Amino acid sequence: MVRMAALSALLGCALLVGAALRAAEQAKPAPERQSPRTAAARDAPLFSALDVNADTLISIEEAKAHPRLAAIFATCDTDGNGMLNTWEFAEARSKLAP
Repeated sequence: MVRMAALSALLGCALLVGAALRAAEQAKPAPERQSPRTAAARDAPLFSALDVNADTLISIEEAKAHPRLAAIFATCDTDGNGMLNTWEFAEARSKLAP
């Protein structure tokens, strides 16, 4: 009888852990979701106009079309890859705002 109670308790705990893990997984944001700033930068007409090759990155060559952006490009390229992604571009835009 004790063995049956222990087995029942173990099964109950396993079910609770499974439910908790499932709830935690559902609470995570979907990978395709972006922060509002990133989404706004991607949709920004200026980003699209500067991203001539439509690779969702702005190179220094593309940034030269906007002299103020080109002037702060190195500062905004936080990962140092020579390109501005949408997040870095959003940061750059906030620095360029009047």
